[in-house]
Amino acid sequence: MKQLTYPIAEDAIIIDVRDAESFRQGHLENSINFTKTNLNKHGFLIPDSDEHVLVIDQSQQEEVAALEEKIFHGNISGYILDTQIPEEDLDQSPVISAKDFLDLPGDDYILLDVRHPDEITLPAPEKALLSIPLETFNFQHPSLLSDKTIYTLCGSGNRGTLIASLLKYLGFNAVVIDGGMKAIQAQLI
Repeated sequence: MKQLTYPIAEDAIIIDVRDAESFRQGHLENSINFTKTNLNKHGFLIPDSDEHVLVIDQSQQEEVAALEEKIFHGNISGYILDTQIPEEDLDQSPVISAKDFLDLPGDDYILLDVRHPDEITLPAPEKALLSIPLETFNFQHPSLLSDKTIYTLCGSGNRGTLIASLLKYLGFNAVVIDGGMKAIQAQLI
């Protein structure tokens, strides 16, 4: 796979395969965060396009060809290194701490829990809860067709970051609950 130079084509779908924390700290506008693990499990959520571009860090250069064949079946334009992107072109993901989320007044939002039912040992807060496992996610769910802020929740924050980036790409206002259900549970103890 070829290394591209920055800036890239405006109509490309940008798939940022760095870890969720690096993505939240700075990413290109409208890029979607799929870690390597999430690509293998949830790559079906990647929007169709004639042009996909990966954003990787230096340590991922050896793996990029395997990702291209396994996930994208050769349908990828290339990759750029995160170090090529000027800092002023980076956005930060909206994130809320577990404590601040639990302290939100009212319920004029959606709490989107994307954990699979088999992994739920600690239930999510009930207020404004919508539970849709990432494996069966459908962006046309009636509850998502609103202008409410969507707070994303998973076990630790990785899938929450993935779904928040996809929702933002589609025009929704999505915020990641930092640390996921682990952080929520720590606040409830």
